[in-house]
Formats: sequence, structure tokens, C-alpha cells
Amino acid sequence: MSVEEAAEVLNLHPNTVIHDWKLARIWLKRELTREGTRHGG
Repeated sequence: MSVEEAAEVLNLHPNTVIHDWKLARIWLKRELTREGTRHGG
């Protein structure tokens, strides 16, 4: 799904979708890194 399509479905501005996607990637990377250190891997 493109940014424009997601924005339309969610009734948001495309810039909001881009911003939220960036935050989600940062959060996921941090969580995966934290999970790896928690299990010694």
C-alpha cells in the first residue's frame, strides 16, 4: 500500500503517515535490539 493510499484509508495527511512510519521503524528497531540483549543473543 502506498503512502497516499494509507493516508486516504486512515483519513490522514500523507506527511503524517510518513512521520508515523518513521517512528514505528525506530520503535521496532529499538525493541528488537533490546530483545536481543535480553536473551544474550
